[in-house]
Amino acid sequence: PPPAPPPVFFYTPTPATDLLSSLVGSEMCLRDRVIQLIGEDIILWGSSLFCKKGKNGKETPWHQDGEYWPIKPLESVTVWLSIDKVTEENGPLQYIPGSHLDRKLAEHNTLENTNVTLNQTLKNIDKIKEQAKSVHLNPGMFSLHDVYLFHGSRANNSGTVSYTHLTLPTM
Repeated sequence: PPPAPPPVFFYTPTPATDLLSSLVGSEMCLRDRVIQLIGEDIILWGSSLFCKKGKNGKETPWHQDGEYWPIKPLESVTVWLSIDKVTEENGPLQYIPGSHLDRKLAEHNTLENTNVTLNQTLKNIDKIKEQAKSVHLNPGMFSLHDVYLFHGSRANNSGTVSYTHLTLPTM
């Protein structure tokens, strides 16, 4: 298999009203960044819009995207395109640096909790979650992460509804 791409986060200084430019713009747009990581033969195979209720919203448990995606081999990158400003208060993406490097899926536990967006979480995350880094983005900015990266997000506690991001898995 090819070497693991780093969990490098690329940002584009796109104005809030110009999200489309992030996708197809002429200057190092999102597509160009994905090509840098996984090559030119790419396909967008899905999308999800995450809306986080203000106060009493749901968290996204720590997970790896590969646990949910029925793709073999797991040669994929997630594009996280910011719709609203992403701050600590509205539950930013958090990740564990270097957690993708062994290119293996870690054990996940099934959750019975209904106050989460996904029904699984990484089994031993409590041992390493203090290493987490948060990703703060302005509208139109994006981050890319590897299918094996440990990541999640807290609930939105800002008091305002937040359309935090559009997830675009590519392979």
